[in-house]
Amino acid sequence: MKTNEEPLVSVCCLVYNHAPYLRECFEGFVMQKTNFPIEILVHDDASTDGSQEIIKEYTAKYPTLFKPIYQKENQYSKGIGVSVTYQFPRAKGKYIALCEGDDYWTDPYKLQKQVDFLEQNPDFGLVAHRMKIYNQNTNTFSEDWLGHLFENGNKSYEIKMEEFFKIWANHPCTVMFRKSMYDIEDVKYYTYYRDVNMFFNILMHGRLICFSDCSAVYRIHEGGVWSMIPILKKKELDLKVHRELYNRYKIPFLKQMYIYQLKDNIRYIVDYEIEWNKMYDLYNELRNLRKESYNLYVLFLIKKIVGGKLFSLGNKVCKKLKKIV
Repeated sequence: MKTNEEPLVSVCCLVYNHAPYLRECFEGFVMQKTNFPIEILVHDDASTDGSQEIIKEYTAKYPTLFKPIYQKENQYSKGIGVSVTYQFPRAKGKYIALCEGDDYWTDPYKLQKQVDFLEQNPDFGLVAHRMKIYNQNTNTFSEDWLGHLFENGNKSYEIKMEEFFKIWANHPCTVMFRKSMYDIEDVKYYTYYRDVNMFFNILMHGRLICFSDCSAVYRIHEGGVWSMIPILKKKELDLKVHRELYNRYKIPFLKQMYIYQLKDNIRYIVDYEIEWNKMYDLYNELRNLRKESYNLYVLFLIKKIVGGKLFSLGNKVCKKLKKIV
């Protein structure tokens, strides 16, 4: 790989207490075989587990390749978008590839394949591929959720705008995108900004394709930022993201996803009988959005009062709730 010229690809890697996994991640970078130069932009968010020492080790070994930032205070906990604040503005590449420090690439030609496609197809803004999922706790690998897209032997599948949220074929460790199709100012329109906002922003300007090649591993472990968030909090965040997206664009399929997230949050509250005031607010939000007349809240109250564990009526109400919602 060339390293003494202006990079064509900027690899952006976010690190926070990834020391046990970081060498595997970095080796996936340096093994890439390309006919173009790349740069590796590493952002360490004030790790305390020895991650910074590993970054310095690789920077010393590959001084023209690795370009680190070491934070003294954790930026993520302050609500700062690390990628849009520190990584993307300094990226020199025409294309940006993503991989967090606890994931890793397995195909030495991953970057070359993605660049070749984007160079030949200027109307595409995003290219992704399949991945394996590794559970650190059980030491087991599993397939991703995309197998059905390639059952007929296709090597690639273009994901249309209306399929984007339903399929989710662009996990960050698999993605490369065209920097010119990403509006970095897009972040200012949102209070809750995540990968889905960024990828949707790019999709507004270009097309998305997913390759059948399995070229990366997504690692699930107890120290993962997302895995440490309680399930109800995850659902709340998903709802807030989709609510903002719909309120900004008012696109019909975004409304469908917004409704789905509302229903998903309500179902969870019904199952676990928690936070009834919040459930009532969500129900009213759903009713206003769908313009429906039935008073679902009455059924919720019946379930709360009668209960689903002691009386058959409670169980019937629970089943009816799930069917309606």
